[in-house]
Amino acid sequence: MKFKKTVLTLLIGSVCTMSHAAPLQEELQHLLKTHPLLKASKKQVLSADERILAAKAAFYPKLTLSATYGNEEIDSTSFLPDANFALGKAGRGATQTSNLSAKKYGATFTMPIYQGLRLRAQLQTQTLDKDLASLDEASLEQALLL
Repeated sequence: MKFKKTVLTLLIGSVCTMSHAAPLQEELQHLLKTHPLLKASKKQVLSADERILAAKAAFYPKLTLSATYGNEEIDSTSFLPDANFALGKAGRGATQTSNLSAKKYGATFTMPIYQGLRLRAQLQTQTLDKDLASLDEASLEQALLL
């Protein structure tokens, strides 16, 4: 009798607390979306894409504009004689004030003409890096699914 009560209790408990698992395909899709290593490898592929864009941008000319402005006021005692050729004040001349101001404007235009195929090599390197990152992502995905 005690055995029947135990079995009946286990059956009722298992029916009441039965959990529903999602289908395998849904679980695998969830794994592919949320696994931290896959997220990191996808970010590496995106980063490689950005580096390719930067390598392509090196082929275009660059225009740089710059501007500088400065103002300086100096009060100094002159050791030169005044208009009467008198030094006065124990060998010192009158106090003089000078205002100095400077303004500079500039523009620089550079164009990559003679680069010795360096820019193309950099672009090819970045493209290969992206291909490697994509292959790493695919192999990691396969390893997780198997």
